[in-house]
Amino acid sequence: GLAINDCENITIDYVTSHDNLAGFGLDGGVNITLGSNVRGSNNRAVGLAMEATPAALTGVQVSGTYNYNNRAPSVSTSGTTVGDIFDGDGIGIGQGGGTFSNIVIDGFTSAYNGAADNSTDQGGTGVYVGSVSAMSASVSVKRGYIDHNHGCGIHLGAQWTGGIIAGNIVR
Repeated sequence: GLAINDCENITIDYVTSHDNLAGFGLDGGVNITLGSNVRGSNNRAVGLAMEATPAALTGVQVSGTYNYNNRAPSVSTSGTTVGDIFDGDGIGIGQGGGTFSNIVIDGFTSAYNGAADNSTDQGGTGVYVGSVSAMSASVSVKRGYIDHNHGCGIHLGAQWTGGIIAGNIVR
């Protein structure tokens, strides 16, 4: 997909990324916006991955649609789901660690991520925030439509240090 590494003042809109390992990847940077016409769907591992190595990630605004990531074996070239690589999350934040601040996910859709309904595989969260490897994560999740993911709708890990979780429809 599209990778942005340690960049500043980037705005992206009207981009679709599908049939990749990750639809979009942000790894460090300042003032990055993914607009409402960004689509990360049908990727093997994750629709949008945000990491903060080698540098912090701050001032990020995310909207758009992140659907059907790692949903069916046909998405993977091997015919199987990819399992522990982001677990098929729609939006995965902090699985590789780092420091996150002023991350706002607002007005987005994250649905049908993770293994298919009849699978016993783990994962597939709509918005996954903060793993044990993340140093700190200030993330807000607002006005999202989060539907029918194989795992959690929103997962706030132990490293989530605050933000606003409001106005979401989680089914």
